[in-house]
Amino acid sequence: MNEWRPSIEAFLRENKLFFLQLTKRYCGFHRVPHLAEDVFQEAVVVLIKKWPDKLSEPPDKWCPRAFMCGTLRNLANRAGERYRAEGRRRGPHAGDEPGSLVTDQVSTEDLVLAEFARREIYAAIRSLSPQQRQIVELRKIGELSTRQVAQHLGLRETDVTTSMNKAKKKLRSLLPHELIAEFENAHPNFMLSSEGGGVA
Repeated sequence: MNEWRPSIEAFLRENKLFFLQLTKRYCGFHRVPHLAEDVFQEAVVVLIKKWPDKLSEPPDKWCPRAFMCGTLRNLANRAGERYRAEGRRRGPHAGDEPGSLVTDQVSTEDLVLAEFARREIYAAIRSLSPQQRQIVELRKIGELSTRQVAQHLGLRETDVTTSMNKAKKKLRSLLPHELIAEFENAHPNFMLSSEGGGVA
């Protein structure tokens, strides 16, 4: 996947202003201009996922600019539907003017890099054994203690700690230092750089 990163970054860098303006317009139409940043970043994720497969299609069938426009339109529509379904007030909140996108100041390289980092972390977690992966997810996402994980899985706490330490060791061997730091910043209760079960 990393081989496609330069071409994706170049495409987004060249078209970023147009796509941001289009995102604001679509989200404004659906009365959710304050969600424009989320819609734009979600569209970038979709583009990264589809890019390798789509490039194998004939040029007359694959136009990345048209694909991105359609993706933005669909995501803005879904955002509007979700927003209304949740019963929230339609229209922008105070201070959420359509022109105040944080993404305006974020480089396309940062957006793409963040998505590739997320994918690398996810791929490393998927390489664990089923039990290790389940323990990591319960600790990382569920934020359960070692004791709670043991009770949930019907294991002894010592078994959970042993399995967790093996998972941490493997993740440390697979992830570069900067991604380990990013992982720990996002999940302070599950530190890869230390052994042991963390919060009991």
